[in-house]
Amino acid sequence: MPYPYDRPVVKKHIETYLLELRAIRLVDLILSKRFYEHEIKKSDYEIKLWQLQQHVKETYWTEGRQTNVFDDVVALADQRYIKENPEPIDPHKCEHKHTEIRKQMFADSTIHCRKQCLNCGKKVSDAKKPKFTDNIPWFDQELYLRWYEWNQGRHNVKEEALNRRSNIPRFDYLKFRQEYEQMHPAPFNPSECLHPSSTLKRRVLRNGHISYVEQCDTCGRQTGDPKPHHLVYNSDSLLSFDEDKLDHLFEIESQWSKPYVEARKAAEEEHRNKIKEGFLNGKYYTKSNSAYENYYDSDQWSTVRMAIFERDSRECQSCGKPAEQVHHILYDRLGSERSFDLISLCRSCHSLVHIFQNSWLNIFLTPTEIRNLHSRLDIDPIKRYLLDPVDITGVLNHLDLTINDIRYPIKGEWEGLLDQFYWEFSFFWDS
Repeated sequence: MPYPYDRPVVKKHIETYLLELRAIRLVDLILSKRFYEHEIKKSDYEIKLWQLQQHVKETYWTEGRQTNVFDDVVALADQRYIKENPEPIDPHKCEHKHTEIRKQMFADSTIHCRKQCLNCGKKVSDAKKPKFTDNIPWFDQELYLRWYEWNQGRHNVKEEALNRRSNIPRFDYLKFRQEYEQMHPAPFNPSECLHPSSTLKRRVLRNGHISYVEQCDTCGRQTGDPKPHHLVYNSDSLLSFDEDKLDHLFEIESQWSKPYVEARKAAEEEHRNKIKEGFLNGKYYTKSNSAYENYYDSDQWSTVRMAIFERDSRECQSCGKPAEQVHHILYDRLGSERSFDLISLCRSCHSLVHIFQNSWLNIFLTPTEIRNLHSRLDIDPIKRYLLDPVDITGVLNHLDLTINDIRYPIKGEWEGLLDQFYWEFSFFWDS
């Protein structure tokens, strides 16, 4: 029994799934080109594209096999981290149903009002600043950073597990800074001031108006809103606002930071040279602990590989010659693949599949495209790597765009960008 091309599960969870991901990828490539050339704001679209991609993956997801599963050390470390540190609400997925107006102070001492989500901490929008802000709570920076700090911790755990089989020492930034500060004590950084105390002072603004504000005794920043004039007593006895104090502290901090950065770069370069020397004399070695690296040497993969050869009668599913390799149509379930994730190919066809895929920055070929691979070899070489047409209108609708919004001439040539879109990648990217 050959690869089950016509099974409904293959049609839906492989063919349709890969084509929908491809449509998202193609739109992303076009928009990336426009972002680069025309300075279009990428943030307007990248989150929506990511959310759409996640939705497609959730829609077509099917569980992997439950037996003969490869235990990936990185995935296990990740699972432990998530179990021990439950994930906070992701700002990218939050619907921001509960918000509150908060005030936020910027480096220039100005105060702005923001509408902050009380669930994830993200700034949802700007808000009109009232005349007085004393009763408005401060923007919760810790809430805003909670998910990002959790995600960084998760990344660090996975990175540590990934490099566990290597003995390359990392550059210790904390140790370097501590040793540097022992010889060159760091000055006070005004950016880190918590404003422990302040004094009411008289401040003359650029327009000549006078305001009465609190100035931090430590860093010199204005803290809070100006006081109403009728509430300020003995105003003539107030000290003038020190406009130079903050700039002076920043200048001192900058004079210390410049040689520190130079010393750190020199230490990093020395560290890299030691690593290179260690590689040459055999002191250091590196071996990835990733599932991709380990899985192909495992007993689980050997068993799965033989089962796929048997299913496909040891024939290449593209040209019919003896099969020599098993190709991953997709990697979503690496280590617990379903049988329809894999297909038998000869060495030549397997290389050809990856040539096609790499020419499109790893847009994966569908099983049907792999089966029809050789029908493309007689096509004009310039067009050889065209993939089957894919409908991108659904992706554009999700972004509130139309074909005309992304249509613009490249060298005066187009490959028929209508409701059905296909593009020869090198023509598109190298233009």
